[in-house]
Amino acid sequence: MSNDYNNNTGLIILNNIPDPIKPGWGCFLLFYFNSYIDHVPYCIKRLQKIAVNPTDWSKAKDIGENILKFSKENPFFVPSSYLTLAHNIAKMIDRIANPSSSSSSDRREEWKIPFLAMETAIYFKDSVLENDIESTLSLFTRVPELKNTIKNSKDFVLFKRINDILWINWYSDLEHDLNPTYKYQNYLPDIFILKKSNASIESIANRILQIEKDIIKLPGDQENCKIVASAIYNLKY
Repeated sequence: MSNDYNNNTGLIILNNIPDPIKPGWGCFLLFYFNSYIDHVPYCIKRLQKIAVNPTDWSKAKDIGENILKFSKENPFFVPSSYLTLAHNIAKMIDRIANPSSSSSSDRREEWKIPFLAMETAIYFKDSVLENDIESTLSLFTRVPELKNTIKNSKDFVLFKRINDILWINWYSDLEHDLNPTYKYQNYLPDIFILKKSNASIESIANRILQIEKDIIKLPGDQENCKIVASAIYNLKY
């Protein structure tokens, strides 16, 4: 896969993501690489931990400086794009936590995040990883109404976990029967809202089944819909 995420593309992507969501979105990009990096630096583990709690975002500046220090002390760390990605995400979170101290150059560094994320994915030569990164990068441009559904980074992490369950346990089994123009993510906000409102397993399963039968126009597998709904219902929030 080629890396087409230049600064202009990065600007479009970042402009479509509200600031309260960006820390969770950025750290979710880093989460994807955890199983590919032999030893995730402690400073990056710290960065991932602060993503969902706005009261911890003030720590991002110190963490960013530690990432930069680690990078300078480990010049042979590969891929180097991973460290630069983490550093830029830390600077983004610091900018959101302290908007009065940010500059236009800080914003321009944020625009490089999509390029760096894809560059890191390409390094590992894993098409599944590349697709996961691409999906996360394009999520808010592909489904614009998410800006009205997801309110903060904690919401985003929950949303992505629901997305992963639907992809692994539901959509991938249906994909060969679908029109290639169908995008299941268009209906993710419905499932997310049900989960946030503490809907029952039956309510979630019924909505998934309705999507199968009335929207995708498939016979519908009620038993599998219940299994998927149960996994979503049991997610901790």
